Amino acid sequence: MKIQIGIGLAVVACAVALATPVAVAHRTAAHAPSPRGNIANGFRVFNDYFCAACHVMKAAGPASYRGYNVCNGDTACTVGVNFNKIHVPYQAAVAVVASGLPAAQPLYPTQMPPFRNVLTKTQIGDVAAFVAKYSGGFKTCTECRGRRN
Repeated sequence: MKIQIGIGLAVVACAVALATPVAVAHRTAAHAPSPRGNIANGFRVFNDYFCAACHVMKAAGPASYRGYNVCNGDTACTVGVNFNKIHVPYQAAVAVVASGLPAAQPLYPTQMPPFRNVLTKTQIGDVAAFVAKYSGGFKTCTECRGRRN
């Protein structure tokens, strides 16, 4: 009898442990704010404020293609996150652009500096909206046609 109760408690504990992250993620995703910001202005910020010097992102244009500008032509180099491969949600992009990130050896040997004293809140929102919309795939920015990069 004690074994059956123990097994039953273990099954319930596993079910709760498995269901909790799903419920939290669903609730968080449902209440996550939608990206605020101007995509075309975010494209300009990405190219004008050194994002393209470290990050690879097709939507940002040729200045951010690996091997063209990033890493001085070294196609095997990775300085910052490759946004063609990783999707960054809006809130995470806002936080990282404003506050920066420490280096994460061995993948990212350099830190990302904070830009809260360089960019306005509007510019941070714009570049975060651009990154949130176009990161995570080899996408072309439809709002950015004819923009300088």
